[in-house]
Amino acid sequence: MRLPLLLSALALIGMACNTDHDQDCAPDRACTEEYRTVTIEVRDTSYAAYPLDSTFTVKASTGEEIRPQDYSIDSAFHIVLTDSQRDLTTQIGESFTFKGYRNGVLKVSEPFLIRHDCCHIIMVAGNPWVMVTD
Repeated sequence: MRLPLLLSALALIGMACNTDHDQDCAPDRACTEEYRTVTIEVRDTSYAAYPLDSTFTVKASTGEEIRPQDYSIDSAFHIVLTDSQRDLTTQIGESFTFKGYRNGVLKVSEPFLIRHDCCHIIMVAGNPWVMVTD
């Protein structure tokens, strides 16, 4: 009796570990028209906005540098990933690292786990708020 239960459990684990989950996304799926963005807020020790000169996100599995679109939300808020970059992740998630520089010096390096639900990106893990001490 235990062997069939063990084999069933192993089969379920194997199916859950399958990394090709994007095949589950129906091409004719109905998505809301909202546009989601994962951001990080960067402040100094007095809670003032901490502007960064350059920012980008690195996809851990490939080392690819993902540059933000040419707009700024606010000098404290920086884009990590947007819905337009949904194809860079999977339904189970990918690891990314946000990098922020000021005067050529790395000031912020924060890891994120971001996945998608076939329509929108979703931050699974990561710190959306950082305090920089100079």
